[in-house]
Amino acid sequence: MRERVLVVDDEQVVLDAVTRALRKTDLRIDTARGAKEALALLSASSHDLVITDLMMPEMDGLAFLRHIREAGLKTAAIMITGYPTIQTALRAKRLGAFEYVTKPFTRQELHSVVVRAIRAAAAEPMVPADPAVPRYYLPGHAWVEVEPEGTVRMGMALAFTVTVGRIASIRLPAPGATLEQGRVCATLLAADGVEHSLHAPLSGTVVEVNPAVREDPSMAGWLMRLVPRRLNAELPDLSPLF
Repeated sequence: MRERVLVVDDEQVVLDAVTRALRKTDLRIDTARGAKEALALLSASSHDLVITDLMMPEMDGLAFLRHIREAGLKTAAIMITGYPTIQTALRAKRLGAFEYVTKPFTRQELHSVVVRAIRAAAAEPMVPADPAVPRYYLPGHAWVEVEPEGTVRMGMALAFTVTVGRIASIRLPAPGATLEQGRVCATLLAADGVEHSLHAPLSGTVVEVNPAVREDPSMAGWLMRLVPRRLNAELPDLSPLF
């Protein structure tokens, strides 16, 4: 069965860009010029996924997500934003958004998130093992563990690995590289040929990369160790949920 996707934005140029980016996928794509039109379409027919802009007149993307949840709809959602912050991303996730995509985006970036969102909607509920050290999550992407010496270890969240599938290769930053919270910190190539971007849960400088992961990308465990730059300010932005 072909999944049905509703794209919501007040700018026709963005609707056209998303439609072009997904043209080669086996998806049925509808569009709406704003949240109110989108809510009317959602009430009239079912959709598997909503892709919505954050900044829209009359009703922004966060308010739109709130209306979807209050209506009891289970439709998965992806937020498009030109103002990427962890605070906005977490607010969107708390309202049911699966992921966010930053403008300007490439076809590959959007396709990756759409693939993971559709897989996540079909996946069984996941219960991660209770780690020995408390973990803080950028939900759907990565976790960090704070070590006694002040460094942090970072790894992929279970929700990310499940939706990516088998990993063929992984590109990790070299020691000395600088990471920014919410930005891409690693790139994974799945066995099905889709490339996925992993977002950093914290800002900092990479001091070590797990050599075992380079040798076997499918290995579960930590990816890298870093010296955090704004730990006290950024850690509260993370979530206990994976």
